[in-house]
Amino acid sequence: MIKHLIPYEKFIDAKHVTIVVDNDSVACGSVLYSFVLSLHKKVTLVQKEAIAPMYQFLPWYKELREHIPASSDYVYEVSIKSMELCDFFKLHHIKINKKMATALYGALLVEYEYFSSSKVDGTVFALASELIEMGAEYKKVTHFLQNSHPLSLFRLKAKLLDSMILKENATLAQLFVSDEDLRSSGAELEDCFVIMKEVLRVVHVQEALLIKTDENNKIITTIKDI
Repeated sequence: MIKHLIPYEKFIDAKHVTIVVDNDSVACGSVLYSFVLSLHKKVTLVQKEAIAPMYQFLPWYKELREHIPASSDYVYEVSIKSMELCDFFKLHHIKINKKMATALYGALLVEYEYFSSSKVDGTVFALASELIEMGAEYKKVTHFLQNSHPLSLFRLKAKLLDSMILKENATLAQLFVSDEDLRSSGAELEDCFVIMKEVLRVVHVQEALLIKTDENNKIITTIKDI
């Protein structure tokens, strides 16, 4: 399974590897960037979208580019998660250095919602402990991830919370957003999902609905507290 997620031989055979990432995969992409450098190969890190400032803790954040170089002979679009990436390194006996450990810890923290996700188990905490022992700058990672939110997110949060309606004995939270809300706050629709997860922390709330008011009250997404 891991071999299919990361084609090891292609990394070995390539002369110039390009790693393509988005906000969901940039941390793991940074880890792979370090790995390719250790192979003494040319490597480029390309963003499919603007990467959030909270990822500035990543060792290779400043290396992000917008275009795939013409000289690149292998392009890998990152979709693998932190646990799978660690399994890949163990499979091929690849040593995880300090920079890799720091990026992996960041990926783990985001994927498991700062260890508050219902998917967290002993293996997650064990990996986090291992990464810290390997030199992960966990305090720096936590600081950036929790304290680097843009002002636009707070503007949008104020609008969504003001629109929120609780139903079904306060177990269901409905949040309303429009294109004008997004435009005036400078936020993106994806930012709504971050706010919805926070709403699930409200006492009694078990489900949050995001409703688009300028699309005939279309339900955009729903998130449940599992």
